[in-house]
Amino acid sequence: EDAGFRLQRIVTGQAHKAPRWKKCMHDAMNALPGDVGKLFVQDFFPVEAKQAAEHMVLRLKVAFREDVESATWMRPATRAAALAKLHAMFFAVGAPSTFHEYDGQELREDGFLWNGLQLSEWYIHRSFQRLTRPALRQRWGSTSPTMTDAFYSYTDNGLFVPAGILQEPFFSAAYPDARNFGHLGAIIGHEMTHGFDDQGRKFGEEGEL
Repeated sequence: EDAGFRLQRIVTGQAHKAPRWKKCMHDAMNALPGDVGKLFVQDFFPVEAKQAAEHMVLRLKVAFREDVESATWMRPATRAAALAKLHAMFFAVGAPSTFHEYDGQELREDGFLWNGLQLSEWYIHRSFQRLTRPALRQRWGSTSPTMTDAFYSYTDNGLFVPAGILQEPFFSAAYPDARNFGHLGAIIGHEMTHGFDDQGRKFGEEGEL
């Protein structure tokens, strides 16, 4: 029994090690979020689900705007700034429009360490390249479409809704609107408020401080 797992057992209460297949799956998802995400979207995220989700977030944004416009406690200048930021807020639904291409990297079926080193070098090189290029607000980065989560990014003024959470029982194009809005819609509405809370208020329309 290795020291790492003993520590994890004390910290988290985990009684048994995760099976190797699960560890390999998580390693692949973390190292190749684009490739794994592409396969996941192809098999589990039909166009109908994407369209229904995009329609839902648009309606949430309209409702949010109406709430801001009708808030009597806000000063006109504050309301104008909030509406401008809300207008600039984007929603990345399902998956990125393009996936990473790991150019020049030779991955091997029997080379776990080799693959890890190759991908680490690729990610470091790509990170340095980004330092000299304009920021891409809708860049998914290490966020995989397989994630079962939705989150707001302060530094992008955008909300990411991966395909992983746009699955049953959280969401379905076949569900009535009340079920989708009451479940996932409440989560997305909550995340939108982060753009205007005690931390979000420090960032502008494009995520600038």
